[in-house]
This record gives sequence, C-alpha cells and structure tokens, in this order.
Amino acid sequence: HQPLHVGYANDNSGRKILVKFRGETMSLYDVWDHAISEVVRTQESNFWLGGWTHVRAVSSEWEKDKAKWKEDGPFKSFDRWLSEAVDFTCSKAYVHPITGKKLAGPSAENGPVEIGEDAYQEWRQLWLRQILIAGERTAIVLNDILDNKGATRLATGSKVQTKADEERKKEEAEWEKERVQRQKERRSRTSSSFINPSAFITNLIIAVFTVPIFLLVANHGLNPQTYAGLIRSLLEEGPPGPAPKSGGKRFE
Repeated sequence: HQPLHVGYANDNSGRKILVKFRGETMSLYDVWDHAISEVVRTQESNFWLGGWTHVRAVSSEWEKDKAKWKEDGPFKSFDRWLSEAVDFTCSKAYVHPITGKKLAGPSAENGPVEIGEDAYQEWRQLWLRQILIAGERTAIVLNDILDNKGATRLATGSKVQTKADEERKKEEAEWEKERVQRQKERRSRTSSSFINPSAFITNLIIAVFTVPIFLLVANHGLNPQTYAGLIRSLLEEGPPGPAPKSGGKRFE
C-alpha cells in the first residue's frame, strides 16, 4: 500500500520526480517510502501512543473488505485492491495536496516542488490511513489462511498446522506402513526355508569331488611321481582271492 509501488513507468515510480521536503531534496518515491514515516517516528513519537493504530480507525473499510473477500474470493479482492491503489496514486500521491497541481505528466511544474508543512500534514493523514488499510487487509488474508478451510485453528501456544502439513503427515504414515509391510515380507521369506534344496545338492556334488582331492594333496603333496606310484601299487595288487587253506596238523 505504498502508492508509488504502482507508479508511472516513465518516471520510474516517482524516482525521477524531485521535491523539497524538510529542507532536503529527494524523490517523490522516497517521500512516500520512508521520509514521512521517519518524521513521524523521530519527531512525533508520542503520536504512536494516541491509539490511531487501532482497527476502529478504519472499521468501515474492515467490514467492507471482509464481506467482499467472502463474496468475491482472494483473486478478485487482490485485483480490486490493486485498482484502488492505482487510483490513490494518480489522485493523491502524484498531486500536490495544497495546490492540486500534478507532480508528473505534461502539465507538471518544473521541480523540485516544495512540500511544505501543510502539505506534509495532508499527506501524513493519507499515509497513516494507507498503513491501517494495509494492516486490516493483511489480517483478512491471514485469518482466511488460518481458518478451518485452510488450516487447523490456532490455539494458544499451538503450532500452525496447514493442509500441506496434514497431507505431509498422511504421506509419511503411508510410507511407514509400506516400510513395515516390506519388513514383514522379508522376514517371511527368510523364515520359510533355511535350506535351499537346489543349492544343497549343488554344494554336495562339489564336495564329493573336491574333498578327496584335497585329502590326497594334503597327505601326498603335489609330486606326480607319488601319484604314479600309488596308481601302480593299486594295479599290482589285483582282485582279492579266496583265503589259503591252513597246512597245520589236525588234532583228533
């Protein structure tokens, strides 16, 4: 609701328009952006205690904006507020409040234009009202975000819970359920069979061939002559025959 945020492009929102304010030459943009607020803050500090900041000062605008927000919704309300800001800028911020002369455009005076005390008082009242309107409209937006349609109503000391937070919690709960289910399936597959028959048979066949070879190597080493002697001795023994008869004397 700083009016020159929607100022004319050809004067860079008032930055190219020079005025004299409180003995200092500055741009029209700077007057509305911070010069008026600095005077109020530093030279009129007691003014802040006068209750002007209460929403009652713009109660009619507050009620009207609340009703229009519910009726039109946020996007139309934003468009209406922008249109009002443009009208205010053209009719107030770019016009000398005492002489009524334009400060911008082909009919504008050659600057810098003097903004005297009486002009400052007029603009200060408009500036303060803009602040209050900005505050009540911000409250409308925040209340709509935090109402039951957009989020859980805040209680004292509670944490803001938006719909995005609720959806996130649902997703995390679903992820946790899937994780638990996968763990159960893995445990079930592991406990269903500790011995794989196919793998057992394969390992047994390998052992039948490798274990005897390992024992031969362990007992006789890797000398080929040793194994040739073993084979030769096995061939020379031949098949076993019947046991020889005893030639001893028979006792009767």
